[in-house]
Amino acid sequence: MKNKITLVLGIALMLASLFVIFKSFLGGICIFLAGLVLLPKVSEKLLNLFPIWKTKAIRIVSPILLFIIGSSINAIQNKDEISLAKKEDIVIEYIKQNVDNDKSLTNLKILAETGSLFDNGNSFLQHPHDGYLKPTTDTLTGISTFIANPRLNFEKIESLRYLKPDPKKGNIIGYTIKYDVDESKQIIANKTIIEYSETGSEEFTNETIPNLADLINQNTVSYQKDMIAMKEQNEKDVEAYNKRVKDFDDKCFGLNGAVHSTIKLLKANMNDPDSFEHVDTTFKIFKDYAYLNVTYRGKNAFNATITNTTSFKVSLDDCSIIEVVN
Repeated sequence: MKNKITLVLGIALMLASLFVIFKSFLGGICIFLAGLVLLPKVSEKLLNLFPIWKTKAIRIVSPILLFIIGSSINAIQNKDEISLAKKEDIVIEYIKQNVDNDKSLTNLKILAETGSLFDNGNSFLQHPHDGYLKPTTDTLTGISTFIANPRLNFEKIESLRYLKPDPKKGNIIGYTIKYDVDESKQIIANKTIIEYSETGSEEFTNETIPNLADLINQNTVSYQKDMIAMKEQNEKDVEAYNKRVKDFDDKCFGLNGAVHSTIKLLKANMNDPDSFEHVDTTFKIFKDYAYLNVTYRGKNAFNATITNTTSFKVSLDDCSIIEVVN
């Protein structure tokens, strides 16, 4: 009966360790070993290998001690993870709340807004929690350092030429922010590291950081804005034109694919109105009229079937003929 209890308890601890090991590897190993030594067959082998294992107190205390150590390690790591997550929340909140007050974040806002004009935007300021922050913790001081890497595409920025190089330091090729958070969940330091193509990395405080708005190439940006405005206006014009085409089609065309007023006039001027056969009507919309090309067949005075095309200007309002063009 005793062996069955230790067997069940040992298996239970080993299974529990599989869940713990994903959060705390060392803690999970300790709990796994605690369960392992409880297994009757394992305990018998230990008796043969280690004389000290014959001591009953050792056999009882060892799994308990391993379990306590494993649970303690797991609890400490969980506490550290919770503390680190809370510190990260502080940094995220700071980023979201200080875009217009923190010079480094303002620089990123300028780069993101300008980049969006060139299909090179950035979502760091809106979603700083999406893998942009990498934490490390000093176990002696308890200070956690978060490196915020906005992952700006500086190669594309350089190729599009909307950010000018610094006259002395060259092109910006890297931009990260370092936040130090103490155990009381306060940001105690905030520094920006800018990497230049000519002079390498340089660390700035919020007071000394350069204003990147001064490096924006306003001519390039202005030209791009004009191109975007032109494209948007084009799209609006096409949308408006397509709506006018649909409205005219719905209002003036019958089920036979023709405009009644044009068919009526053509038949009235044919040699044999009964031989009239509508082939096709195409049209374009202008400011206040539609220009129609009507193709049709009919018999002439010699009883021969011929195909003709006649053009019309037709009112957009009531589908009446304004003018027969040819």
